[in-house]
Amino acid sequence: MCGICGAVWTSAKKAVEPAILDRATDAMQRRGPDARGVVREPIEPGISVEEKGVAFGHRRLAIIDLSDAGRQPFANDDRSIWLTFNGEIYNYVEIRSELKRRGRKFRTETDVEVLLRAYEEFGVDCLPKLNGMFAFAIWDSRKKRLFIARDRIGKKPLFYRVEADRLLFASELKALTLFPDVPKELDLTAFRQYLTYQYVPYPRTIYRGIAKLPPASFLIWQDGKDLTVERYWKAEDVANFDEKRKYLPGDVERALANGA
Repeated sequence: MCGICGAVWTSAKKAVEPAILDRATDAMQRRGPDARGVVREPIEPGISVEEKGVAFGHRRLAIIDLSDAGRQPFANDDRSIWLTFNGEIYNYVEIRSELKRRGRKFRTETDVEVLLRAYEEFGVDCLPKLNGMFAFAIWDSRKKRLFIARDRIGKKPLFYRVEADRLLFASELKALTLFPDVPKELDLTAFRQYLTYQYVPYPRTIYRGIAKLPPASFLIWQDGKDLTVERYWKAEDVANFDEKRKYLPGDVERALANGA
């Protein structure tokens, strides 16, 4: 378990100061006690980060690679792409082998780098290749694009807020609410849903104006102008439920009868 947070802004009035980024990152210390990292970069050459910028924070729980090689935020060789990642890619060895056959070079043994290289090679189409539990954000300065995504069943959480000239995201609501001008305004519909279901269904959260990225979905913020949320996977794509459903009642009855 790790914690990620960040922001991208296109107005100096919405800039995220280093102290705020630090506070939001450290609010998730329990998710990642092993290391922390932050980065702030301008979103295009020749301008100040205070004018138009992107900021990533990360709290790390070291699992696959215990060395400093797995520290995040993680950048590619020319620092044009940054990644902050929570989770684990189970098939990263297989993806790494495929990428090496395609000529990609690696400097670590981490699944973090595999994810970044997969994005370099395939772009958004890297998502169907990933088998794991994850929530991540990638900043691609060449395309002025923020790309955030969540695993197929939504094991790892990811919340976001869209504002004029700014987008914010975090693994936890409390980290997101530490950014300036984010109100803690109760969403009464979400509150009623919680009382009914004992949880708040996506995309709502308990706070008005903060959304929960649905499972198996990704969000793209493009150059401060376009925002899209799309689903990249459905369970019915890999299983014929209509064909199997007729067998389920009998299977359940037999399992119960056998004490399973």
